[in-house]
Amino acid sequence: MGSDEGTVYMIRGESDSEWVSPAPAGEVIVETLVTSSDVAAEDIDDLSTYVDIDELATVVNGDGDALTFTVEGHEITVTSDGNVTVGE
Repeated sequence: MGSDEGTVYMIRGESDSEWVSPAPAGEVIVETLVTSSDVAAEDIDDLSTYVDIDELATVVNGDGDALTFTVEGHEITVTSDGNVTVGE
């Protein structure tokens, strides 16, 4: 996980048999929210509308444990190991 030039990246794929690829955190979070709820991708604003990107980068880079914020009425938690969970 890491960030480059203002974009925060997260690693997808955690098992030994899975190919690991970095993806922008915004894409990972939106994808997780869309598949876990009734929110459509086009209803979600830019990630910076919901969370401080510097705080997100701190967690994604392993300098914090977790960060929770709300996107379209759903609680999103991002952990330092790259997990994204969606709550109500």
